[in-house]
Amino acid sequence: MSAASFVYFIYYAGFAIYLLVIFIYYRHAGMSGLQIGIINTLSPLVGLLSAPMWGLLNDRYGRTRLLLGAAITGSVVSAWGIALAHDFAGLLIMSGIFNLFYSMIVPMIDSNTLLLLGDRREHYGSIRLWGSAGYVLVTLLGGIALERLGLDWLFPIFTACMFIFLVALFWYPTRKVSLGNSPRLFEILWKMLRQPRWLVFILSIMLMWISANGMHTFLGVYLKEMGASEGLVGLTMALGGLSEIPIMFVGARLLKRLAPKKMLALAMLAYMLRMFLYGIMPSPSWAPFINMMNSVTF
Repeated sequence: MSAASFVYFIYYAGFAIYLLVIFIYYRHAGMSGLQIGIINTLSPLVGLLSAPMWGLLNDRYGRTRLLLGAAITGSVVSAWGIALAHDFAGLLIMSGIFNLFYSMIVPMIDSNTLLLLGDRREHYGSIRLWGSAGYVLVTLLGGIALERLGLDWLFPIFTACMFIFLVALFWYPTRKVSLGNSPRLFEILWKMLRQPRWLVFILSIMLMWISANGMHTFLGVYLKEMGASEGLVGLTMALGGLSEIPIMFVGARLLKRLAPKKMLALAMLAYMLRMFLYGIMPSPSWAPFINMMNSVTF
């Protein structure tokens, strides 16, 4: 496994343990569904604004490892702030600070991976699949561990993953983007926003992610309230992550055969069916099988 692949593996291992139970943790902390929804709405807004700024800093100075190190450190410190918060206001503030740092990690490693691949960008999936492997491993084992140890252990496990990630940066290859005489960011955005096709694309992706974000936020809570154990929640997430791997492995061939537009249409139709099945399932034991549709939706 290359250093770039290992970075994906360990990042998504930490992401898995966090995503697996953080919203269940909020529920156990006494938060209502509305409060969890507000946290999950306002906190990512911080990331929406901060991620481009981190990207601009990286483009300008090319200090990818340094910026990633700062983001990892900030994420760990703010995660422990979430652990120490005991009310809605505290959780909202600390979750916002967490997203200020955490939101930039994936865009930065994705961007760097595409730069490293150069003209072979369609092979992105062969590197990214190691992230799914880390996700599968930790969701499967983490769900069982947290069921025995308690939800509070998500913070030490997350910290351990991020520490390994930080150490791995010493071997992480980076490539600086060549800015040259390229137009400024807002000039590029204005040019794109004047294209009707681009606006349709943005709107389509936004609508899809409204539903997907609701699923990621409340699926674990939904399963717990249906009587699922942490182990079953972990199995559900693990099978979803496992189903991604073969799709990413053959991603380059799929792109050549189907083309991106057909692949997006197929994925969106699969999302519709996936959400419908979650809505009608009579017991949480259905969830692991439904979540395997993540192979197509991903």
